[in-house]
Amino acid sequence: MKNKLILIGIITLMCGILMLNTNSVSAAKSKFTIKTIDGKKTLVKYNGKNKIVQVPKGVVEIGEFAFKNNKHIEKVKFSSTVTTIKHGCFENCKKLKVVKFNKNLKRIIDQPFRDCINLKKLRLNKNIKHISEFGLIGMPNLEKITVAKQNKYFKIYKGALYSKNMKELLIYPGKAKKRKECSISKKTRFVNACAFSNNKYLKKIVVKNSVAIGEDAFDSMKALKTVIFEKPYRVSGEFHNCKNLTTVKLAEGTEQICEEQFYGCKNLTAINFPNSLKFIGKNAFKGCTKLVLPEFADTITVEKPIR
Repeated sequence: MKNKLILIGIITLMCGILMLNTNSVSAAKSKFTIKTIDGKKTLVKYNGKNKIVQVPKGVVEIGEFAFKNNKHIEKVKFSSTVTTIKHGCFENCKKLKVVKFNKNLKRIIDQPFRDCINLKKLRLNKNIKHISEFGLIGMPNLEKITVAKQNKYFKIYKGALYSKNMKELLIYPGKAKKRKECSISKKTRFVNACAFSNNKYLKKIVVKNSVAIGEDAFDSMKALKTVIFEKPYRVSGEFHNCKNLTTVKLAEGTEQICEEQFYGCKNLTAINFPNSLKFIGKNAFKGCTKLVLPEFADTITVEKPIR
C-alpha cells in the first residue's frame, strides 16, 4: 500500500511538471501571431516581453509592423525559413541592438528598422538580393554596414552601400565617423532617397557622374560644407536644412535647380550658375539669407518667390 501511494505521488508530480512545461510552451507560442498570407506563413504580431527573440521556424515573412513599439526586445534571431522582412516590422523598437539575419534572407522592404535608435551595425548575408529604395533608412545611429563577400548583389565602397555594379548608392550610414568626405563613384547612376539624410560627420561630397537623386537624399546633413558636381545631375536632389553648407559647385550642362533645393541652407554663400541653366524652381533658396543672387538672364525661367 505504501509503495502504491508513493507511485501515485510520483505520477502526480510528473503530470504536474508536464502540464507546467506544456503551459510554458503554449505561453511562448502565444506571443507570436502567425497567419498564412498569399500562401506564406507570416508573423503578423509579437506580444512578448523577452529581451532575446527567436523567430519561430516555418515563418517565411515577418509582416508589416509585427514588432512595432516593442519596449523589451534587444536582440532578434531569424529562423532559417525567413526570406522577407516587411515595412516597419521592427519600427520604434528602441532597445533593439542586435539583428542576426539568417543565411536565407533575400528581401528587405521599406524601413523595417525605422527609429531603432540603438541599432548601430548591420551585416547583410550572401543571399540578400533585394533592398527597396527605403529599405535601410530611419536608423539614426547606424555606424556601419557590412556585406558577406559571397553576396552577388551588394558591396561596400568607401563606407557606402552600393549595388554590386556600383550603379546605385543605397545608403551611407549617418554616424560613420571615419570619413569626412565621400566621393560618389563614376559608375553610379542613382542615389537612393534619404541615402545621406541626417548624416552627422561628412563635410564634403563629390559627385563624379551624371546621377538621378532620390527624394531627400541629402537632407539635414549636420556637418556638410561643400558639394561638388563634376557632371550635371539628371534629376536633382534636395539639400534641405544643411545649415553648415557654404559652397556648391554645379557642372556645366546642369539645366535646373529644383523647387526648394537649398531650402534652409542659411550659411550658403557661394554657388555658381552654369551657362546651361534653364530653370530655377520656387523657393529654391528660401532661408539662404547670406547668399547674394545675381540678375538672371532672360533665358532662365525663375519661379517666384525664389527665396
